[in-house]
Amino acid sequence: MEILSAEAPVTELAAMRDVARFEKLCRQCPGYRARWCCPPLTAEELDVESFGDTLMIVAARIRPTESGLPLEAADGLIMDGRRKLEPQLLATERELGGRAALFTGRCTHCGPLPCTRRSEEPCRHPDLVRPSLEALGYDVSTIIGRYLGLSILWGHDGRLPEFLTIAGGVFYRRAQLS
Repeated sequence: MEILSAEAPVTELAAMRDVARFEKLCRQCPGYRARWCCPPLTAEELDVESFGDTLMIVAARIRPTESGLPLEAADGLIMDGRRKLEPQLLATERELGGRAALFTGRCTHCGPLPCTRRSEEPCRHPDLVRPSLEALGYDVSTIIGRYLGLSILWGHDGRLPEFLTIAGGVFYRRAQLS
């Protein structure tokens, strides 16, 4: 797994953010209104400017161990990458005094248990669960292309692409670090 990172001012990223568009896309997913990390999000959760003026973007390029794997293998590869990177992003969040935005997809913190959101119970791990950049309305393809020179590849003919890409980050106040 290759990990890349870059920093971007939140003001620049505003041009790559469309909360309404991405929430509409999220509505097509079974996780919509079913997971605490998924939309709809509260106004407080969407107020990224309150988290900081800079986003440290972290992306991982995950290469399958063999070529020609079926698309179904993507979930396991992505979840393995997330399990390695999410603790690092949460540690960076604590270190910088900011707020993490994790990777897209289902939450990893409850294991096989269903998310409590559907049953309208509080999250079991509010100290760990974070929305993805997509859930916050960001066009991740554009962001990682511009700041990291990466692209997202899609599978063909039911097979995985050469690599998978996941992206998350940490919002923080750059001025506080000076």
